Amino acid sequence: MQAIVFDPKTNNFSLQEIPKPKPGKDDVLVKVEACALNPVDFKIAYLKDMIPATANNYVAGLDVSGTIVEVGDAVEDWKTGDRVLYHGDLQRGMGGLAEFAVHKSATLLRHPAVNADDAAATPCAGWTAYRCLVDKLRVNEDDVLVISGASGGVGGFAVQLANILGVKTIVGICSAKNIPYVMSLGATHVIDYKSQDVGKEIMAITDGKGASKVLDAVGGKSCEDLIQVMGFDAELVSIVQPVNISADKNPVFGGHSFHHLGLGAAHGSGPQHEARLAEVGKQVTQYLADGKLRSCLTKVIGLKDVPSALQQMMAQRTVGKVVVSMSQNPSKKHYKK
Repeated sequence: MQAIVFDPKTNNFSLQEIPKPKPGKDDVLVKVEACALNPVDFKIAYLKDMIPATANNYVAGLDVSGTIVEVGDAVEDWKTGDRVLYHGDLQRGMGGLAEFAVHKSATLLRHPAVNADDAAATPCAGWTAYRCLVDKLRVNEDDVLVISGASGGVGGFAVQLANILGVKTIVGICSAKNIPYVMSLGATHVIDYKSQDVGKEIMAITDGKGASKVLDAVGGKSCEDLIQVMGFDAELVSIVQPVNISADKNPVFGGHSFHHLGLGAAHGSGPQHEARLAEVGKQVTQYLADGKLRSCLTKVIGLKDVPSALQQMMAQRTVGKVVVSMSQNPSKKHYKK
């Protein structure tokens, strides 16, 4: 089969012909229709020493839409021909940037009543955003929610989901060119991090009280700067890296709480965590099927275009979601931001 294979020696990705993977007893083999790109795909270069699977034909691609063509001996609730959607396990290396992929049946979802490209665009970013807002931050209508990287995948879903959850004040942070896009998703305020003082703008929006909830999708100095504009008893969740809590200049009297979330860590962490992953997926895909949630899909490409697309993503030049379609003519599909 054709697949995008990671080379741990050079940290490069290339299109290659490799053997079709075989499902284990609890797995299914899926014929891939579409697979979304995510930052974690290229970050495998930094994680390879912790993941033995990278040593041999490692295939990335976590968000897969497709059809089951083979089931393992112990699989009971699924059969060949079932269309499915799932968020894959980074540690296995049998991902969706290929014609066929393998996944554990326990965290499969029935494919929602939307096209394969839109469905594949949702799991990693959409489910992460949901877990950040609901499981970690527990947002409510009175919160002032600040979202960094608001024009990216997780940020874009977070803006929309915050609206669905009833949050009245949603502050997105992005570059000037992406402000219309973030506003179209439902942000009440948008700050251009290049030309505006983010901290001053947030304090002005909150009448000097600071944000009550923060979702950091950028990391590094951006996250540390946002810590300084957290209000009393405020909470921050980061999806990029564990929070550097030493950056908090008011650790005693601020009452701040910090969280970190890695969506795919649920795989292999026990049945209750895998069940929660599936529950979140069902809720978010229901919003998508009901038309309450946009997929944030902005570009559809073919397998051969993946290496260059990952380079662009690494340089943080990607808006919304990029999806790899196994269609013969993916370039004929056009999506507006």
